[in-house]
Amino acid sequence: MSRPRVLVVAKHHIDDPPSGGVLRLRATVGALSEAFDVRVIAYRERGRPRPMSARAALGLALLRGDAYQVARWDTRRLRAALERELDRFRPDALHVAAPALGRLGVGRSMRAVLDMMDVESAFAGEMARVAHGPRRALLEREARKFAELEAGFCRDYDLVIVSSAREADRARCEAEIVPNGVDAADEPGWERAVAGRIAFVGLMSWWPNVDGAEWLVRDVLPLLPPRASIEIVGRDPGRRVLALSGPRVHVTGEVPSVGDHIAQASVVVVPLRMRAGTRLKVLEAMALGRPVVATPEGADGLEYLAGQGLVIADGADAFARAVTDLLDDGERARRLGRGGRELVLREHGWDAAGERLRSLYRDRLGLGG
Repeated sequence: MSRPRVLVVAKHHIDDPPSGGVLRLRATVGALSEAFDVRVIAYRERGRPRPMSARAALGLALLRGDAYQVARWDTRRLRAALERELDRFRPDALHVAAPALGRLGVGRSMRAVLDMMDVESAFAGEMARVAHGPRRALLEREARKFAELEAGFCRDYDLVIVSSAREADRARCEAEIVPNGVDAADEPGWERAVAGRIAFVGLMSWWPNVDGAEWLVRDVLPLLPPRASIEIVGRDPGRRVLALSGPRVHVTGEVPSVGDHIAQASVVVVPLRMRAGTRLKVLEAMALGRPVVATPEGADGLEYLAGQGLVIADGADAFARAVTDLLDDGERARRLGRGGRELVLREHGWDAAGERLRSLYRDRLGLGG
Protein backbone atom coordinates (compact mmCIF):
# COMPACT_ATOMS: atom_id res chain seq x y z
CA MET A 1 0.00 0.00 0.00
CA SER A 2 1.37 3.41 -0.96
CA ARG A 3 2.29 5.84 1.75
CA PRO A 4 0.68 9.27 2.14
CA ARG A 5 2.53 12.07 0.37
CA VAL A 6 3.76 15.32 1.91
CA LEU A 7 5.08 18.26 -0.09
CA VAL A 8 7.33 20.59 1.89
CA VAL A 9 7.87 24.17 0.71
CA ALA A 10 10.64 26.13 2.42
CA LYS A 11 12.85 29.20 2.20
CA HIS A 12 16.08 27.21 2.29
CA HIS A 13 17.00 23.84 0.85
CA ILE A 14 18.09 20.98 3.07
CA ASP A 15 21.40 20.90 1.16
CA ASP A 16 22.17 24.55 1.93
CA PRO A 17 25.00 25.39 4.36
CA PRO A 18 23.78 24.75 7.91
CA SER A 19 21.87 27.37 9.84
CA GLY A 20 19.20 27.05 12.50
CA GLY A 21 16.42 27.03 9.94
CA VAL A 22 18.20 24.55 7.67
CA LEU A 23 18.91 22.16 10.54
CA ARG A 24 15.27 22.24 11.62
CA LEU A 25 14.16 21.65 8.04
CA ARG A 26 16.52 18.69 7.65
CA ALA A 27 15.14 17.17 10.83
CA THR A 28 11.58 17.81 9.67
CA VAL A 29 12.11 16.13 6.31
CA GLY A 30 13.91 13.23 7.93
CA ALA A 31 11.13 12.71 10.46
CA LEU A 32 8.35 12.90 7.90
CA SER A 33 10.21 10.55 5.55
CA GLU A 34 9.83 7.74 8.09
CA ALA A 35 6.05 7.71 7.54
CA PHE A 36 5.44 9.56 4.26
CA ASP A 37 6.74 10.06 0.75
CA VAL A 38 8.24 13.53 0.92
CA ARG A 39 9.32 16.08 -1.67
CA VAL A 40 10.82 19.50 -1.04
CA ILE A 41 10.53 22.75 -2.97
CA ALA A 42 12.89 25.48 -1.80
CA TYR A 43 15.31 28.17 -2.83
CA ARG A 44 18.99 27.32 -2.98
CA GLU A 45 21.43 29.66 -1.31
CA ARG A 46 24.16 28.87 -3.83
CA GLY A 47 22.28 28.25 -7.03
CA ARG A 48 18.85 28.61 -8.58
CA PRO A 49 16.17 29.60 -7.86
CA ARG A 50 16.99 32.57 -5.62
CA PRO A 51 14.65 34.82 -3.63
CA MET A 52 14.05 38.41 -4.62
CA SER A 53 16.88 40.77 -3.70
CA ALA A 54 16.49 42.70 -0.46
CA ARG A 55 16.29 46.08 -2.19
CA ALA A 56 13.71 44.95 -4.75
CA ALA A 57 11.65 43.17 -2.08
CA LEU A 58 11.51 46.27 0.10
CA GLY A 59 10.34 48.39 -2.82
CA LEU A 60 7.70 45.82 -3.80
CA ALA A 61 6.48 45.47 -0.20
CA LEU A 62 6.01 49.22 0.15
CA LEU A 63 4.33 49.45 -3.26
CA ARG A 64 1.72 46.78 -2.62
CA GLY A 65 1.37 47.19 1.16
CA ASP A 66 2.85 43.82 2.00
CA ALA A 67 5.33 42.48 4.54
CA TYR A 68 8.93 42.68 3.37
CA GLN A 69 9.64 39.01 4.12
CA VAL A 70 6.60 37.94 2.11
CA ALA A 71 7.63 40.08 -0.86
CA ARG A 72 11.13 38.60 -0.77
CA TRP A 73 10.28 34.92 -0.48
CA ASP A 74 6.76 34.42 -1.88
CA THR A 75 7.75 34.96 -5.53
CA ARG A 76 6.10 34.08 -8.83
CA ARG A 77 8.91 31.64 -9.61
CA LEU A 78 8.39 29.71 -6.38
CA ARG A 79 4.61 29.72 -6.84
CA ALA A 80 4.98 28.34 -10.36
CA ALA A 81 7.30 25.58 -9.12
CA LEU A 82 4.82 24.75 -6.35
CA GLU A 83 1.88 24.49 -8.73
CA ARG A 84 3.84 22.18 -11.04
CA GLU A 85 4.80 19.91 -8.16
CA LEU A 86 1.28 19.88 -6.75
CA ASP A 87 0.01 18.72 -10.12
CA ARG A 88 2.69 16.01 -10.49
CA PHE A 89 3.03 14.79 -6.91
CA ARG A 90 -0.60 15.21 -5.74
CA PRO A 91 0.27 15.37 -2.02
CA ASP A 92 -2.06 14.56 0.84
CA ALA A 93 -0.56 17.41 2.87
CA LEU A 94 1.35 20.61 2.22
CA HIS A 95 3.92 21.48 4.88
CA VAL A 96 4.92 25.16 4.74
CA ALA A 97 8.17 25.63 6.64
CA ALA A 98 8.20 29.42 7.09
CA PRO A 99 5.53 32.04 7.86
CA ALA A 100 6.85 34.24 5.04
CA LEU A 101 5.50 31.54 2.70
CA GLY A 102 2.27 31.14 4.64
CA ARG A 103 -0.05 32.30 1.87
CA LEU A 104 1.02 29.32 -0.23
CA GLY A 105 -0.96 26.97 1.97
CA VAL A 106 -4.19 28.96 2.11
CA GLY A 107 -7.26 27.62 0.28
CA ARG A 108 -5.75 24.26 -0.67
CA SER A 109 -7.77 21.07 -1.07
CA MET A 110 -5.24 19.02 0.90
CA ARG A 111 -4.27 19.25 4.58
CA ALA A 112 -2.02 22.21 5.35
CA VAL A 113 0.62 22.57 8.06
CA LEU A 114 2.49 25.77 8.90
CA ASP A 115 5.76 25.64 10.85
CA MET A 116 6.12 29.16 12.23
CA MET A 117 9.23 28.16 14.19
CA ASP A 118 9.12 31.64 15.70
CA VAL A 119 6.26 34.12 15.61
CA GLU A 120 7.40 36.64 13.00
CA SER A 121 5.35 39.56 14.33
CA ALA A 122 7.04 39.21 17.74
CA PHE A 123 10.45 38.79 16.07
CA ALA A 124 10.05 41.98 14.04
CA GLY A 125 8.85 43.81 17.13
CA GLU A 126 11.93 42.69 19.05
CA MET A 127 14.24 43.93 16.32
CA ALA A 128 12.39 47.25 16.21
CA ARG A 129 12.98 47.65 19.94
CA VAL A 130 16.76 47.99 19.48
CA ALA A 131 16.71 49.64 16.03
CA HIS A 132 16.84 53.35 15.26
CA GLY A 133 15.56 55.74 12.60
CA PRO A 134 14.08 54.39 9.34
CA ARG A 135 15.01 50.80 10.24
CA ARG A 136 12.83 50.99 13.35
CA ALA A 137 9.87 52.33 11.38
CA LEU A 138 10.21 49.57 8.78
CA LEU A 139 10.45 46.87 11.44
CA GLU A 140 7.41 48.22 13.28
CA ARG A 141 5.56 48.09 9.97
CA GLU A 142 6.74 44.49 9.45
CA ALA A 143 5.45 43.53 12.90
CA ARG A 144 2.00 44.96 12.10
CA LYS A 145 1.82 43.26 8.70
CA PHE A 146 2.77 39.87 10.12
CA ALA A 147 0.31 40.21 12.99
CA GLU A 148 -2.45 40.52 10.37
CA LEU A 149 -1.11 37.56 8.42
CA GLU A 150 -0.75 35.33 11.49
CA ALA A 151 -4.37 35.86 12.49
CA GLY A 152 -5.44 34.60 9.06
CA PHE A 153 -3.06 31.65 9.12
CA CYS A 154 -4.55 30.50 12.40
CA ARG A 155 -7.94 30.24 10.68
CA ASP A 156 -6.74 28.74 7.42
CA TYR A 157 -4.24 26.04 8.50
CA ASP A 158 -5.17 22.65 9.88
CA LEU A 159 -2.07 22.64 12.09
CA VAL A 160 0.29 25.41 13.22
CA ILE A 161 3.51 24.44 14.98
CA VAL A 162 6.21 26.44 16.78
CA SER A 163 9.57 25.65 18.33
CA SER A 164 9.03 26.41 22.04
CA ALA A 165 6.46 27.10 24.76
CA ARG A 166 7.42 30.78 24.66
CA GLU A 167 6.57 30.98 20.97
CA ALA A 168 3.29 29.14 21.59
CA ASP A 169 2.37 31.86 24.10
CA ARG A 170 3.07 34.51 21.43
CA ALA A 171 1.04 32.81 18.72
CA ARG A 172 -2.40 34.18 17.91
CA CYS A 173 -4.02 30.75 18.00
CA GLU A 174 -3.57 27.25 19.35
CA ALA A 175 -0.08 26.23 18.26
CA GLU A 176 1.55 22.88 18.89
CA ILE A 177 5.17 22.66 20.00
CA VAL A 178 7.72 20.67 18.00
CA PRO A 179 10.96 21.60 19.77
CA ASN A 180 14.37 22.02 18.24
CA GLY A 181 16.90 19.30 18.86
CA VAL A 182 20.46 18.16 18.35
CA ASP A 183 22.16 15.08 16.99
CA ALA A 184 24.18 12.95 19.35
CA ALA A 185 27.90 13.58 19.01
CA ASP A 186 31.06 12.45 20.72
CA GLU A 187 32.06 14.77 23.53
CA PRO A 188 35.31 16.57 22.76
CA GLY A 189 37.71 16.33 25.67
CA TRP A 190 38.52 19.43 27.69
CA GLU A 191 42.11 19.10 26.56
CA ARG A 192 40.95 20.64 23.27
CA ALA A 193 39.68 23.81 24.96
CA VAL A 194 41.95 26.84 24.62
CA ALA A 195 42.34 28.71 27.91
CA GLY A 196 40.49 32.01 27.86
CA ARG A 197 38.79 31.41 24.50
CA ILE A 198 35.17 32.52 24.15
CA ALA A 199 33.18 31.52 21.06
CA PHE A 200 30.13 33.14 19.51
CA VAL A 201 28.66 31.03 16.72
CA GLY A 202 26.05 31.92 14.12
CA LEU A 203 25.22 33.15 10.64
CA MET A 204 26.99 36.49 10.65
CA SER A 205 24.86 38.12 7.97
CA TRP A 206 21.78 37.82 10.22
CA TRP A 207 21.16 41.16 11.87
CA PRO A 208 20.53 39.90 15.46
CA ASN A 209 23.92 38.13 15.32
CA VAL A 210 25.63 41.24 13.92
CA ASP A 211 24.13 43.36 16.69
CA GLY A 212 25.10 40.75 19.30
CA ALA A 213 28.68 40.53 18.04
CA GLU A 214 29.06 44.30 18.20
CA TRP A 215 27.66 44.44 21.74
CA LEU A 216 29.95 41.59 22.82
CA VAL A 217 33.09 43.30 21.54
CA ARG A 218 32.13 46.88 22.36
CA ASP A 219 30.51 46.48 25.80
CA VAL A 220 31.57 43.11 27.22
CA LEU A 221 35.16 42.54 26.06
CA PRO A 222 36.59 45.58 27.93
CA LEU A 223 35.22 44.07 31.16
CA LEU A 224 36.86 40.66 30.64
CA PRO A 225 40.34 39.74 31.93
CA PRO A 226 43.22 40.42 29.51
CA ARG A 227 43.74 36.70 28.86
CA ALA A 228 40.24 36.36 27.41
CA SER A 229 39.83 36.29 23.62
CA ILE A 230 36.75 36.12 21.43
CA GLU A 231 36.26 33.99 18.34
CA ILE A 232 33.30 35.00 16.15
CA VAL A 233 32.48 31.91 14.10
CA GLY A 234 30.11 31.88 11.17
CA ARG A 235 29.74 32.43 7.47
CA ASP A 236 28.95 35.63 5.60
CA PRO A 237 30.40 38.23 7.97
CA GLY A 238 29.84 41.67 6.48
CA ARG A 239 31.76 44.88 6.90
CA ARG A 240 30.46 45.56 10.41
CA VAL A 241 31.46 42.16 11.75
CA LEU A 242 34.84 42.11 9.98
CA ALA A 243 35.59 45.50 11.52
CA LEU A 244 35.48 43.88 14.97
CA SER A 245 38.70 41.94 14.31
CA GLY A 246 41.59 42.88 16.56
CA PRO A 247 44.28 41.52 18.91
CA ARG A 248 41.66 39.80 21.08
CA VAL A 249 38.97 39.18 18.46
CA HIS A 250 39.16 36.71 15.57
CA VAL A 251 36.43 36.64 12.92
CA THR A 252 36.67 33.28 11.16
CA GLY A 253 34.14 33.52 8.34
CA GLU A 254 32.87 30.16 7.07
CA VAL A 255 34.62 27.17 8.63
CA PRO A 256 34.65 23.46 7.71
CA SER A 257 33.34 22.43 11.14
CA VAL A 258 31.62 24.73 13.62
CA GLY A 259 31.82 21.89 16.15
CA ASP A 260 35.62 22.03 16.11
CA HIS A 261 35.53 25.70 17.09
CA ILE A 262 33.01 25.03 19.86
CA ALA A 263 35.29 22.25 21.12
CA GLN A 264 38.21 24.70 21.30
CA ALA A 265 36.23 27.19 23.40
CA SER A 266 36.26 27.33 27.17
CA VAL A 267 32.93 29.17 27.13
CA VAL A 268 30.34 29.62 24.39
CA VAL A 269 28.32 32.83 24.46
CA VAL A 270 24.98 33.90 22.98
CA PRO A 271 24.99 37.72 23.35
CA LEU A 272 21.74 38.46 21.52
CA ARG A 273 19.68 41.50 22.39
CA MET A 274 16.56 40.37 20.54
CA ARG A 275 14.25 37.47 21.29
CA ALA A 276 14.52 35.83 17.90
CA GLY A 277 15.71 32.72 16.13
CA THR A 278 15.76 28.99 16.74
CA ARG A 279 18.30 28.99 19.62
CA LEU A 280 19.94 25.91 18.17
CA LYS A 281 23.33 27.45 18.92
CA VAL A 282 22.61 26.99 22.65
CA LEU A 283 21.65 23.33 22.29
CA GLU A 284 24.57 22.52 19.98
CA ALA A 285 27.15 23.98 22.35
CA MET A 286 25.62 22.15 25.30
CA ALA A 287 25.55 18.88 23.34
CA LEU A 288 29.31 19.26 22.90
CA GLY A 289 29.79 19.69 26.63
CA ARG A 290 30.62 23.39 26.69
CA PRO A 291 29.04 25.80 29.19
CA VAL A 292 26.96 28.56 27.66
CA VAL A 293 26.49 32.13 28.87
CA ALA A 294 23.52 33.88 27.27
CA THR A 295 21.53 37.04 27.65
CA PRO A 296 17.85 36.61 28.57
CA GLU A 297 17.06 37.26 24.92
CA GLY A 298 19.65 34.72 23.78
CA ALA A 299 18.16 32.07 26.06
CA ASP A 300 14.57 32.87 25.13
CA GLY A 301 12.46 29.73 25.41
CA LEU A 302 15.29 27.77 27.06
CA GLU A 303 15.24 29.44 30.48
CA TYR A 304 14.59 26.10 32.18
CA LEU A 305 18.15 25.06 31.26
CA ALA A 306 19.62 27.72 33.57
CA GLY A 307 22.04 26.06 35.96
CA GLN A 308 22.10 22.92 33.79
CA GLY A 309 24.67 23.88 31.21
CA LEU A 310 23.39 27.43 30.76
CA VAL A 311 24.07 30.66 32.66
CA ILE A 312 21.74 33.59 31.95
CA ALA A 313 23.17 37.08 32.56
CA ASP A 314 21.43 40.38 31.89
CA GLY A 315 23.55 43.41 30.99
CA ALA A 316 27.21 43.80 30.08
CA ASP A 317 28.53 43.79 33.67
CA ALA A 318 26.66 40.63 34.65
CA PHE A 319 27.53 38.94 31.35
CA ALA A 320 31.24 39.67 31.78
CA ARG A 321 31.18 38.42 35.39
CA ALA A 322 29.47 35.18 34.36
CA VAL A 323 32.04 34.52 31.63
CA THR A 324 34.97 35.45 33.88
CA ASP A 325 33.72 33.17 36.67
CA LEU A 326 33.72 30.20 34.29
CA LEU A 327 37.17 31.07 32.93
CA ASP A 328 38.49 31.30 36.50
CA ASP A 329 36.83 28.10 37.74
CA GLY A 330 37.64 25.37 35.24
CA GLU A 331 36.13 22.62 37.36
CA ARG A 332 32.79 24.43 37.53
CA ALA A 333 32.90 25.03 33.78
CA ARG A 334 33.52 21.33 33.11
CA ARG A 335 30.81 20.28 35.56
CA LEU A 336 28.31 22.66 33.99
CA GLY A 337 29.27 21.46 30.52
CA ARG A 338 28.85 17.79 31.42
CA GLY A 339 25.47 18.37 33.04
CA GLY A 340 24.22 20.35 30.08
CA ARG A 341 25.35 17.71 27.62
CA GLU A 342 23.57 14.93 29.53
CA LEU A 343 20.35 16.93 29.71
CA VAL A 344 20.32 17.99 26.06
CA LEU A 345 21.09 14.53 24.71
CA ARG A 346 18.40 13.05 26.96
CA GLU A 347 15.61 15.56 26.30
CA HIS A 348 16.47 17.41 23.08
CA GLY A 349 17.33 14.78 20.51
CA TRP A 350 15.90 15.22 17.03
CA ASP A 351 14.40 11.72 17.31
CA ALA A 352 11.99 12.87 20.03
CA ALA A 353 11.07 15.99 18.06
CA GLY A 354 10.45 13.86 14.99
CA GLU A 355 8.15 11.51 16.85
CA ARG A 356 6.25 14.53 18.17
CA LEU A 357 5.78 15.81 14.60
CA ARG A 358 4.60 12.45 13.28
CA SER A 359 2.16 12.11 16.18
CA LEU A 360 0.63 15.50 15.31
CA TYR A 361 0.20 14.35 11.71
CA ARG A 362 -1.56 11.21 12.98
CA ASP A 363 -3.73 12.83 15.63
CA ARG A 364 -4.55 16.18 14.08
CA LEU A 365 -4.50 15.38 10.37
CA GLY A 366 -5.36 11.67 10.32
CA LEU A 367 -2.27 10.89 8.23
CA GLY A 368 0.37 8.23 8.85
CA GLY A 369 0.27 4.99 10.78
